[in-house]
Amino acid sequence: MTPWLAAGVGVLAGAALAYQVVLTRVYSLAYWQPYAFLIISMALLGIGASGMVLSLWRDRLLARTPWVFAAAAAAFALLVRVCPAASEAVAFNPLEVIWDLGQQVRLLALCLVLAAPFFCVGLALGLALTRHGDRAGRLYLFDLLGSGCGALAAVIWLSARPAADALPWIAWGGLAAGLLVLIGLPRRRIVPPLVLIAGLAPLVGQGDWPRPQPSPYKPLSLHLTVAGAKVVAERTGPFGDLTVIESPAVPLRHAPGLSLTAPAVPAEQLGLFRDGLGPVALPLAAGVADDRLAYLDHQIAAAPHRLMSAPSVLVLGLGGGTEVWRALRAGAHRVDVVEPDAQLVSVLTEARRVHVEAASPLADRRVTVLPGTAREWLTQGVDRWDVIVLSPETGFGGAAGLQSTQATPVRTVEAVAAMLARLTPGGMVAMTTGLRTPPRDTLRVVSTALAALSVHGIAEPGRHLAVIQGWDTATTLIKAVPFAPSEITALSAFAGSSGFDLAYGPDSSTVEQAARHRAAGATLRDGIEAMLSADPTGFVNAYKFDIRPATDDRPYAHFGFSWRLVPDLPALLAQGGLTVLDTGYLVHGAALALAVPLSLVLILVPVAFLPRPTNPVRVVTKLRTLLFFLAIGLGFLLVEIAFIERLILSLGVPLHALGAGLAGMLVMAGLGAGWSRRFAPMASAAAVAVAAGTVAVLITGLAAGLAWLSPADFQVRWPMEMAALAVVSFVMGLPFPLALRHVSATTPGLVPWAWAINGCASVVGAVLATLIAVQIGLGALLLVAALMYAVAAGAMAWPCPRDRFAARAPLLPGRQA
Repeated sequence: MTPWLAAGVGVLAGAALAYQVVLTRVYSLAYWQPYAFLIISMALLGIGASGMVLSLWRDRLLARTPWVFAAAAAAFALLVRVCPAASEAVAFNPLEVIWDLGQQVRLLALCLVLAAPFFCVGLALGLALTRHGDRAGRLYLFDLLGSGCGALAAVIWLSARPAADALPWIAWGGLAAGLLVLIGLPRRRIVPPLVLIAGLAPLVGQGDWPRPQPSPYKPLSLHLTVAGAKVVAERTGPFGDLTVIESPAVPLRHAPGLSLTAPAVPAEQLGLFRDGLGPVALPLAAGVADDRLAYLDHQIAAAPHRLMSAPSVLVLGLGGGTEVWRALRAGAHRVDVVEPDAQLVSVLTEARRVHVEAASPLADRRVTVLPGTAREWLTQGVDRWDVIVLSPETGFGGAAGLQSTQATPVRTVEAVAAMLARLTPGGMVAMTTGLRTPPRDTLRVVSTALAALSVHGIAEPGRHLAVIQGWDTATTLIKAVPFAPSEITALSAFAGSSGFDLAYGPDSSTVEQAARHRAAGATLRDGIEAMLSADPTGFVNAYKFDIRPATDDRPYAHFGFSWRLVPDLPALLAQGGLTVLDTGYLVHGAALALAVPLSLVLILVPVAFLPRPTNPVRVVTKLRTLLFFLAIGLGFLLVEIAFIERLILSLGVPLHALGAGLAGMLVMAGLGAGWSRRFAPMASAAAVAVAAGTVAVLITGLAAGLAWLSPADFQVRWPMEMAALAVVSFVMGLPFPLALRHVSATTPGLVPWAWAINGCASVVGAVLATLIAVQIGLGALLLVAALMYAVAAGAMAWPCPRDRFAARAPLLPGRQA
C-alpha cells in the first residue's frame, strides 16, 4: 500500500463528510430540519450499496484498484455538482409526505438521487479497505482523520459563508483524491483515469453553481408571493441564513397573542426569517414612545409588566426586538438581552440601514446586549432580575410540529430552575407559548415549571404559578415566592380588560372561570389542576400527548407525540388531521421504516453470491460478521448523536456542537485505529472482543459521568465532556480495524460484506438515535450504545475454528487480502 493511497483515502473521506454537513444546511433551508436529517441519512445508504457491489464484483474491482478509486473519486466530484440541481427537479413537498403516497415516492427518489455521491465514496473507500485489509488500522486512521477535518472545515465555512459556496471546493477535493492515488504508478496505467479527471476539471470549475432555494411551501417563500414583497437584508451565520423582507403594498402585521379588544392596530413590520422559517416581527417605529408600538401593551406577553413597576428585565432571545420594546414601554429601568446570534444583533443594531423607519431598541441606553447563550448567563455571575422573559420569538418555529425533535436547552427543568435562582425577591419568569388543541405546549411548560419549583424544595408549587390564556397563546408566570393576592387581582383585571382568561391562579376564589375562550373536551385549566392534584403522574402518563417535563437528558420541549395516539392515527388520517401531531417524529419513524428494509436488501443480496456455507464453520463466520459489524455500526452512531445533543446543551450553538462532536470524535477514533496494531498485532477474535467489551464498559461509565456533570457550570461542563469524548472515542476506534484485519486474515471474501453491513447500520443508527433520545433520553441512548458494543464483544467471543488459524498466522506487513 502506497502512502498516496492513504492520503487519497483521507482527502476523499474529508470531502465526503464536508459534503454531508453542507447538505444538512442546504436542505434545512430548502425544506425543514428533520427532512434534511432524513434525506442525508437515507442518502448514506449509498455506502451500503457500494459494499454490495464490492461483494458481487470483488475480484474484478480489486484487479483495477487505482483506476476504480480514481474514477469513483472523480464521479463523486461530478455528482456534487449535478445532484443538488437534480434534487430540485423532484418537486418534493414535505408538508404532504405523511398522507400522500405520491410525495412518499418523491421522497424516496430524492434520497436515491443524493445517494449517488456517497455510493462513489463508499466504493472507493471500501475497495481500499478490501485490497489492503491487513492495513485496515492505517487506512481507517486516514479515513477518520480526514472525516474529522472535513467536518470541522465545513462547520468553520458555514459559520460565515453560504453553504452553496462550499460545494465547488468539495468537488475539487474529490478530484484531488483521485489524483493522489495515481502518484507513483506506471505512466501507462494512469492515463485513462487521468484523462477522466482532466476532462471533469473544467466542468467542476466552470460557471455559477446552483444555489438552494427555500421550498415554495415554507413561510419565506409564501410571504414573497405577496405583490411588492422583497428581500431587504440577508445574513449568514452559524445559526442559519437570516432574511429580512419588506412588504409595502400589503404590510406585515404579525402580533401573536394580541387582544381581540385591543384599541391599537399593530405597527407595520419587517419580517425576519431564519432558514425560511418565521416570520418574527421587526416593528417599524421611531422610538419607544411611538404610538405605532401601542399594540405591544395589549398582547398577552405584557402580563408580567402589569405586575411590576420599573423592573429590571432579562430577555432570553432577541427575536425582532418586540420583547425589548415592550419592556421599555412598561418603564423598565434596565433591560438585558441574551442573544448568541451575532448576525441577528447586527440586523437589529443597523435597523435604520435596513429600513429608514426602523429604529433599533438596542440603541436605548437602558438596553445591554449580552453575547452568549442563555444557559451561560443563567449559571454565571451574580446579577438578578425582576422579570425574566422567554418568548416564542426565540424559536423561529416550524410548521405542523416539524421542529419537535430539536433540542431546546432554555426550556428544560434545569434551565427554569436556574431562572428562578436569578430572580429578585418577588420576581417572576414569563414563558409564552402557542396554544394547540388539545392543549399540550402550555401543559408541558407547566409540568416543567412544577418540576423546577420542586428542585428549589417548594412544597406548594401551585401558589407560585399563574397562567393567562388567549385564543391562540398562553403566558405562564412562575415565581420563587408565592403570588400575592394583589398580584392575582391585577392579573385578573388585565385579563378581563383585554379579553383574556386567567386559566389558573393560586387563589381559586379570585380566579374567574374561563368563559371567553371555550373548547370542547378538557380545557387548559382542567389540565393544570390535574397536574396539581394528588396524582399528577397518573394524569401525565394517561394524557394523549407527551407533556412530561423537558430535562437536560430529554431537552425536547416541543415534542408531544405519544404512542397512545397510535390507535387514533387511521381516523386522523381519514379526517386530514395528522397536522395536529408532531410530524417531525413521524418523519423519523417513516425514515426508520424505509431504512430497515432497504438495509436488509443491501445486506442480504450479497449473501447469495458469497461462498456457500458447506460446513458449520462458514455459517458461524457469516453470522458473527453480520452481528459484529451491525452492532458496532449502530453503537458508534448512537454515541455520536448522543454527544452532539449533549454539546448543543453545553455550547448552545447546534452548528458548533456538530463540529466539535464530529471532529473530536472522528479524530480521536482515527488515532485509536492507528494504534490498533500495537494494541493487538495478531488481530485475534479475542482481541477484538476485548476491545469491543472495553468500549461497552467505558460508555456505561460515560452515561453515569454525564449525569453527574449535568449540574456543573457550563464553563466547566463542556471541556469535561470533550475530554470524556476524547477518551471514549479513542477506544471506539479499535474494534472496527481489528475486526476487519481479522476477517481479512480468515475470510477475505467477507470484507466487502462487512463494509456494507457497517454502512447500513450507520444509517439505521442515525435515525434510531433520535427516536430513542426523544422518548427515553440521552443517558438511555448511551446505555443502548453500550449494549450494542457488548453484543459485538459477545459475537467475537463466539468460538469459531477459523480463529485458531488467525492466531497461528501473523499478518505480514506486505500481506494483501
